[in-house]
Amino acid sequence: DEFDMDALTVRGTCNDLEKEYFRLTSAPDPSTVRPEPVLIQSLNHLKQRWKDGGAEYLWICSQLKAVRQDLTVQRIKNALAVDVYETHARIALEEGDLNEVGVTVDDRCLASPLPTQHDDSHPNRLSSLGAQYNQCQVAADRVHSTAPCSVRDTQTRRPTLARATHSRNSRSCILNSA
Repeated sequence: DEFDMDALTVRGTCNDLEKEYFRLTSAPDPSTVRPEPVLIQSLNHLKQRWKDGGAEYLWICSQLKAVRQDLTVQRIKNALAVDVYETHARIALEEGDLNEVGVTVDDRCLASPLPTQHDDSHPNRLSSLGAQYNQCQVAADRVHSTAPCSVRDTQTRRPTLARATHSRNSRSCILNSA
């Protein structure tokens, strides 16, 4: 008796570009999950809002977690997934939120090789983000003994982390370096 994972995979039908993240406590309702084409539009929308300065960090973080969740429940592991995780990690780096970077870069969803249609360089891109995370962690450890830092930490830490990431004042780097 084979276990058919495809039969259990959710196929989303939601068309909302913005959707708050919430932790699932039961099987997801397909009407609340966005399909891949909508997730592509949503990611582009979120990147633009971030680049334009029209989004607060905690809001964008929640939005990206919701995109990640929609990818996960539909078992989508492709170049889009890499782009979402990379974008989330870069924004967290820009904000000096090393806890979020660590969770995003180390997420088990991307721990195995991903089949991609458009981009075979995804492991190197994620490794690069992991290296940036480690550099920021080392910089934070040198300046403050209580690393990793969080976006909730005092303003005195954030400029130090910004110098380590070279991106604090450049929201557009998430669009130009991917």
